[in-house]
Amino acid sequence: MGLALITPAATEPVSTSEAKAHLRVDTSDEDTLIASYVSAAVKYIETQTGPLITQTWDYKVNREWPLVDNYYSIYLPFSPVQSVTSVSYVGIDGNTQTLSAGLYQTVLSAPNPYLTKAYNQDWPQIRDIPDAITVRFVAGYTNAAAVPAPIKSAILLMVGRLYEHREEVIAGVSAGIVPAGIEMLISPYSLTQRSW
Repeated sequence: MGLALITPAATEPVSTSEAKAHLRVDTSDEDTLIASYVSAAVKYIETQTGPLITQTWDYKVNREWPLVDNYYSIYLPFSPVQSVTSVSYVGIDGNTQTLSAGLYQTVLSAPNPYLTKAYNQDWPQIRDIPDAITVRFVAGYTNAAAVPAPIKSAILLMVGRLYEHREEVIAGVSAGIVPAGIEMLISPYSLTQRSW
């Protein structure tokens, strides 16, 4: 199993101007620095929550159609999921093919989004190789306004900490720089809160 980012988010959930307002910075001298802190904070929080703003991902599944509770289902690793773009698989003959959209249905509003066989349909046999199935899907909130306020607050808290302790930041975000309140703010949206 594996994940590959195909299309990254076009914007951040928190703008540089919002971060500057939080920091009470009135000049533009440090806009580039503050934008880099927003990006670092978002990347850290996404490791806990999954994508925040619209991104396209490929999710690869090994060898065979997953059987969950006697149903062939593929649970997606992130939430929210906006759509499933395609499902491709390596057939018995070794050729990669696209699974017809009529053969599966998606359940994207569930806490653990998934796709499953459509009623009274069969899925084709696949070759017994690693990464035989690829689900391309769009994950994240549709825009910055849709990102929950606690997540935005967590981003701003981290930006404030990075800005205040900039000399402590060596590469990315170190564990000591993460304010305690962040985990509380993002815990309802954490990947660990989901039962697969």
